Amino acid sequence: MRNRFFVLLVVLAMILPTAGLAVAQDVGPVEPLVPAPSIEAGEMTDETPQLWFVEFGSAPTADGGSLDAVRRDKVNFRNEARKAGLQYTIRYSFDTLWNGVSVSISTKDLGKLARLPGVAAIYPVETIAMPKPEEGLSPDLFTALNMTGAATAQSELGYTGAGIKVAVMDTGVDVDHPAFGGDGVARYDSPLFPSARIAYGYDFVGDAFNADPTSPSYNPVPVPDPNPDDCGGHGTHVAGIIGANDPTNG
Repeated sequence: MRNRFFVLLVVLAMILPTAGLAVAQDVGPVEPLVPAPSIEAGEMTDETPQLWFVEFGSAPTADGGSLDAVRRDKVNFRNEARKAGLQYTIRYSFDTLWNGVSVSISTKDLGKLARLPGVAAIYPVETIAMPKPEEGLSPDLFTALNMTGAATAQSELGYTGAGIKVAVMDTGVDVDHPAFGGDGVARYDSPLFPSARIAYGYDFVGDAFNADPTSPSYNPVPVPDPNPDDCGGHGTHVAGIIGANDPTNG
């Protein structure tokens, strides 16, 4: 079902812009960008990615799939790729939340890769840059409560969120903040974490991780650790909207 849904979204994304142009008769000519994007400045788009996610058919273990089945998918993939003469490198293997591998492979072999028995879908591995904060803008939790409808849920519908667990995958969360059970003292290993507000947490890549190859601090090697402390601030803001417990309630 997930694969069909993804394909449907892609098809819609391809059809809708074309349909929009067909009815927008007053659209003017498309002007070139001035100045033009510069290769030297790193502004050109690389449309030939070498890294791809390869999804297999069996359900991942988190969805009730068997560990033997998802591992057998990967063995079968290697065997079929060898018979097809594919030259590739497996970078990461996934069993739990998603069943597949991340591979490095030449674009000329993508057709063969997609047609291998057992391959359900392939997706490009993309690097998504963190947006830079705009000058003069400051996130306001009071505004966020109204924008998300949380104020209505609290004051009119009477929902408190008691007993609900919400997972946030983001830049982390400030475990020292009093709104999340901390004492306000910034430290690497808070003795108050885990707490009733933040029961679990994990850093999947480490504080020094940086996937941007144009950055001077480029460091694409994940070094996970058990401390989810925030490195960017966005995750803390999101967690505050969900479950802050101080003068402003999430």
